[in-house]
Amino acid sequence: MKHAIYIATRSPFGQLTGRKAVIKTQLKYLQTRFSSLTLLSFEDIDNPETICNHYLPLKRPGLIRVLFNIFSYFLLGKKSINECLYYNPHNFKLIKKRLGNQRFNVAFFDMLRTGYLARSINYEISVMDLDDLLSNRYKQYIEDNISLKITLGYYNKYIPNLLIPFGKLFTRCLLLRELSILSKKEVNIPATFDIVSLVSPKECKNYYYKTSCPAHSFPMAFAEGCNIFGKSSRKEYFVFLGGLNYSPNYEGIKWLSQMYKEHTELRTNFRIYVIGAYEEQQLLKLDQIHFKYLGYIEDIDTIIKHSKGLIAPIISGTGVKTKIVECMSKGVPIITTDLGMEGIEYEDGINCLIFNDAASLASVLHVASNPTHASKLSSGAFLTYKRQFSESVVFNKWDNILASAK
Repeated sequence: MKHAIYIATRSPFGQLTGRKAVIKTQLKYLQTRFSSLTLLSFEDIDNPETICNHYLPLKRPGLIRVLFNIFSYFLLGKKSINECLYYNPHNFKLIKKRLGNQRFNVAFFDMLRTGYLARSINYEISVMDLDDLLSNRYKQYIEDNISLKITLGYYNKYIPNLLIPFGKLFTRCLLLRELSILSKKEVNIPATFDIVSLVSPKECKNYYYKTSCPAHSFPMAFAEGCNIFGKSSRKEYFVFLGGLNYSPNYEGIKWLSQMYKEHTELRTNFRIYVIGAYEEQQLLKLDQIHFKYLGYIEDIDTIIKHSKGLIAPIISGTGVKTKIVECMSKGVPIITTDLGMEGIEYEDGINCLIFNDAASLASVLHVASNPTHASKLSSGAFLTYKRQFSESVVFNKWDNILASAK
């Protein structure tokens, strides 16, 4: 029997995010390739039997432990904030009690923050999936003077009010320290783990330039589906996907709203349906006349089927964007920025349309509104998905990677 173990930072279920899509892909790969899969997770998982044979919930550190980690490790340059939020020595005892000396053929570690558990697991081959190079992301944040809210992402709700007036200074100090620690950690990963993986092929190249060690792309993959875009002749609007509680999504929709404010042609000809959770006060700074906010929708296929395409104003972040790959797997035309197509093989006008300002946005939306052009874009997007992000392609590639590591 072949045994695999996966250490996850979060559940793959619930509202789909980029990281959850990658975790779900990797778990499905291990399910199909190994006779037994053990899953350890820092987030509670309902009905774990649907994705693994054995399940062990791990303990996140409490507030006191996190503060101890920060003062004992982060300030001394030994652990990053990312690691401090997950480091809990109690998990060593949990794993030892449950797994004993059981040996696994392959062990997958979900991001650097789970890496400390490697010493408590007995395995033949280890894979550290970094998701993206956090050092590169934080370096870009520093250069762009990114706000504290975007820096902390989903953790921005925990920002103490007393830090708000010092946001820029605090953010810069935090990022510089985190960047210094992560840069060293990323270089040293090959000394502990057999295989390093990242979502984006571009990030894999960057990692090789940085460390002289190879890294392999393991993107989110979607099951072989069908092109639903061509099943409806009624095309009325463009779609924006993403919860506005995630800062990069909110920044993107604000930029889009500003372009609509500045460009009459956009306001006159194109409507946008926004799918994703939001709070009422967030809409005060957004276009509420030409944008329709639908909130979170579980099944988006019906909305997408009657759309003219996905509009993704990506202006920050790194790696492959799940919303774009998912829409490509459904044959939906993609309208986005160059940054939105990072990690995806693309040609402007063939499998996507690229815009970077209000004038170019108006131009590409006119192109996407033409049924003939839309059909070509749909076919191009779907073919790109099949060639680069279908489960069969991604899984077969990883069969070879693991085989060569033995």
